[in-house]
Amino acid sequence: GGKKTAGGGRARIKRLSLHSCVIMATWQWRGRRRSWRTIDKHGPAGAPFAYHDGHLFGMGTGVRIGKLVIIGVGLIGGSFALALKRAGQVDHVVGVGRSVRNLERAVELGVIDAYEHDAGLAVRDADLVLVATPVGQMGGVFDAIAAHLPPRAIVTDAGSTKGDVALLMQRHLPCQLGYCVPAHPIAGSDLSGAAAAQYG
Repeated sequence: GGKKTAGGGRARIKRLSLHSCVIMATWQWRGRRRSWRTIDKHGPAGAPFAYHDGHLFGMGTGVRIGKLVIIGVGLIGGSFALALKRAGQVDHVVGVGRSVRNLERAVELGVIDAYEHDAGLAVRDADLVLVATPVGQMGGVFDAIAAHLPPRAIVTDAGSTKGDVALLMQRHLPCQLGYCVPAHPIAGSDLSGAAAAQYG
């Protein structure tokens, strides 16, 4: 199912793990947005992959993200950035948050390359945006970035629930729904902040 768009088609909001979201989002960013037959599989070496139109895509397939924006640079957002950096699939990572100390620490640790306090400014030339804030804050974040997102920017999240996040995306990002990919991190820890970010 999905929400009807102006063109009569349906903007489908999918649910998948955050790791698989990297695969789907990077391919979707390249502009080939068709149905996926298989998702959340793993290859012989344990690397996640997905099939699309008979082709294999995933970590190490050469699909790159130019600019990644992480809104909420903590354990999950930071680990997401580190994984993409380690895989060599992102060129530039910008973090968004309120704590200058945490953002500066994230730069020192190589989790992000730069930071911005204004989410709208940060996403203006983004290819992929990960919203890794508490779910209760996501409506405000989506509203803040809606008018500034490039037409083909992928927006995903790391929220612990999905139904309400999908509704927030429909409400605040109606023009971006074809590029919204709700995800679940399947991760967690008692640690927090950029210093808690880790590979893998």
